[in-house]
Amino acid sequence: MTIFSWSYYTEANGLKQANGEGNHADDSSAGKGSREVKGANCYWPCWSRGFTTLPDHTKTSSPQIVLPASFVLIALIFTMIVPPFGEYPPLTLTPWMYGQQFTFFSNERLENYQMRHFTKVLLNPPGLGTRCMAGEPLKNLPCGNETLGWDTPEVSPIANNIMQSPEWHPLNPSPSCQCSTNKKLTMLPICPIGAGGLPPMQRKEATGDTLLDLTDRNITDYLVKTYPRLIRERYGGLSVGGQLPILEVSPKQIQDTLTQLMKMLNVTGGPYTKLSLQEIGPFLRYMESEYNVKVWYNNKGWHAMVAFMNVANNAILRAHLPRNVDPMEYGITAINHPLNLTKEQLSEVTVLKTSVDAVTAICVIFAMSFIPASFVLYLIQERVTKAKHLQFVSGVSPLVYWLANFFWDMMNYSLSTAMVVGIFVAFDKKCYTSPTNLPALVLLLFLYGWVNSDALLQTPHLPPLLTS
Repeated sequence: MTIFSWSYYTEANGLKQANGEGNHADDSSAGKGSREVKGANCYWPCWSRGFTTLPDHTKTSSPQIVLPASFVLIALIFTMIVPPFGEYPPLTLTPWMYGQQFTFFSNERLENYQMRHFTKVLLNPPGLGTRCMAGEPLKNLPCGNETLGWDTPEVSPIANNIMQSPEWHPLNPSPSCQCSTNKKLTMLPICPIGAGGLPPMQRKEATGDTLLDLTDRNITDYLVKTYPRLIRERYGGLSVGGQLPILEVSPKQIQDTLTQLMKMLNVTGGPYTKLSLQEIGPFLRYMESEYNVKVWYNNKGWHAMVAFMNVANNAILRAHLPRNVDPMEYGITAINHPLNLTKEQLSEVTVLKTSVDAVTAICVIFAMSFIPASFVLYLIQERVTKAKHLQFVSGVSPLVYWLANFFWDMMNYSLSTAMVVGIFVAFDKKCYTSPTNLPALVLLLFLYGWVNSDALLQTPHLPPLLTS
């Protein structure tokens, strides 16, 4: 309990009164000091008593300042868990989205000049895609390595002996892998030594990838049987000069079939029909492209198809450039721009954003209400311990008492408000901390505390204290 007294007296005057030598003309002055502090002069002692009693109320005053700010901090942390709304940025599609990998190529028509030229362009700088072009257009994917020479990895003697067996031929080029059965379930094929054949020639590219030469190899056999070893490291490749499988049907057979069908339907063909039947042979022959480029991709990589298709398009572009043009200056970069949101999606995003902001505002109001609610505890404690009564007896007027309490409470509230505003600024909440909204936020929080503090001082149970 803190007791305040603002009466002062001198030691000489006190001794005279004790010996009966004082002035007895005015007995009403007995027991009073030579000077009394009244009215507005009592404001500063009343206001500063908070600092005097602060060590005794550390357990209650510290939480009332820190707890609201902590509550707002937790609320803003939870708002960060909500997935961000808005449009996604453009995405550059390259094979290196999946890291360094093993890429392959195959030339199935080595005798053809166009196919040899295409393969040469594919292997020469800038290589695959646009990563190692002049100026390195892919800023986040530098080309810092150097292309090495071709090399064949060493193989164990056991695998070498297995592959020299006469049982392996083009239709069955290597040992088979064991897949899942009813008795034994496996996530990946179990492949023995030698599955997929001997390691092909390979070289280290300037991009850091490993390029495999699968020319004269059974590509499907190699890809299937080496998949467990290169999972998540091989997402595609290219093969050129392949022949599309077509039915072994002669043009004469097709002409005879169409003629019989016309007779069955009682249709008489005119000159254009006969001309079409005569040209059916060249039509079938030219249906297949003479210079095929096949793109292989692993559909486990969602962007692998487009990424390796772009690699093929870059090779086709450079293969058709004039001889006096530097291929390092030409390339195609594939960029995926996301679709704009529909009206329904925009409405959903608006509702979600509004909901998050509304929850944040409610949390702020709930947190800041702790502070004014804690102010009344101190007043009740002074009433119970009679400290308030002693102050009134000592000459403190009710107006000075309540003004001192009010401004002391507002000072404490301002500390919590500053912490809350600092938290909003740290989280960079534009709806609260933008140049136009930040002053309004500070003013609203301050007025909210002002109104709540004033309302607490005017509650029905407090007016009787004014006259006590």
